Amino acid sequence: MGISSSTAAGPNTGTDSTKAASRSQAMWRFLHNDSVAIQALIEPLKEAARDGCSCSKSQFVLIMHDWSKLDFKTHKSKMDKVQLTHKNDVGYDLTASLSFFKLVKSSGQQIECWQQSDGMAIMRRLLVGSMACVYVWRLLADESEEAAQKREHLMKLSGRQTKRGVRVTASGLLAGWYALLSVLSLLESGTTVEQLRKYAQTHAPPGFFV
Repeated sequence: MGISSSTAAGPNTGTDSTKAASRSQAMWRFLHNDSVAIQALIEPLKEAARDGCSCSKSQFVLIMHDWSKLDFKTHKSKMDKVQLTHKNDVGYDLTASLSFFKLVKSSGQQIECWQQSDGMAIMRRLLVGSMACVYVWRLLADESEEAAQKREHLMKLSGRQTKRGVRVTASGLLAGWYALLSVLSLLESGTTVEQLRKYAQTHAPPGFFV
């Protein structure tokens, strides 16, 4: 699942616009399907955690947990919201490990703008989105030369700027990964590199492309 925009009605659906509506409908049915068990969606994340722990020589793994509120006071369609602190502070409580909230709330998934109509649908979408976050964290932790090159390329594809001295960010990798998948989707559909280059150059100002 790609990064989300605060103004988007739903998750990104890829480069094939002819299938965007059907994919959105399929996602809606999936997220609101009571037969989609939460435990089944959690299992790949637990397996990734077990794999990560197996690489450590320590007998212990320490994980800091905290809670963060999900503010949905402007979402009138969500009927299962709860009052968190006062009558105008309504939404859901999210408990998760630290470093996770930034990707989920402000620099990746934009969860507080999701339009799903109940907490269980949001939970299913959150678990699917979490798998993309796990991909990014595993790439960040990989110390190989190949992973370093991959991080560099994904940051270039993301177009994200970083602070001085910071070359890679998790949110940038997430954005770059989705851009990469979008380009691959175009190439696999039969679009050639020459066609993409022509698209980029057409209607561009003189001298814009060298």
